[in-house]
Amino acid sequence: MERREGEKKEGRKKGRKEGRKEGRKEGRKEGRKEGRKEGKFSLYNPKKFEWKERSPMKIARSLFGTTVHNGKIYVAAGVTDSGLTSSVEVYNIATDKWEPFVDFPQERSSVSLVSLAGTLYLIGGFATIESESGELVPTELNDVWRYDEEGKKWEGVLREIQYASSATFLPVRLNVLRLTKM
Repeated sequence: MERREGEKKEGRKKGRKEGRKEGRKEGRKEGRKEGRKEGKFSLYNPKKFEWKERSPMKIARSLFGTTVHNGKIYVAAGVTDSGLTSSVEVYNIATDKWEPFVDFPQERSSVSLVSLAGTLYLIGGFATIESESGELVPTELNDVWRYDEEGKKWEGVLREIQYASSATFLPVRLNVLRLTKM
């Protein structure tokens, strides 16, 4: 009896590992085949060790910020097939539907999105900024924005964080680490 139980556990373990490996392979194949972004969205169930495909995002993107805020999943900014985007979408887990949200004021990618004490924050990222010569230049940004629920708008909180900054979420406060330039 013990031997069979051990064999079952080993078989389940091996099956999960092979399933994850196969899923990664399939994703790479599809990406190479299409050559464009897809709005696919999957949720992971840690109890069953499985991913389940859900309703696709309305705007396919990569390099976006995401967080859980008030029981919903928020996806902000990123890169679409046509370039940077400022769009924000909200996924309602209970209804399996995506809803539009107030766009961020600037197109960006690689942002950090954080929910803290009932407030939504967007931090940093990359944007295309016009230089003094009029040339569009990819620029790393290190500012902090918060979403004003009452005014239904994004507002700047901190214009610039020091070089080599990072943010972390703790249940009590938003900590911003500042390092000097090297």
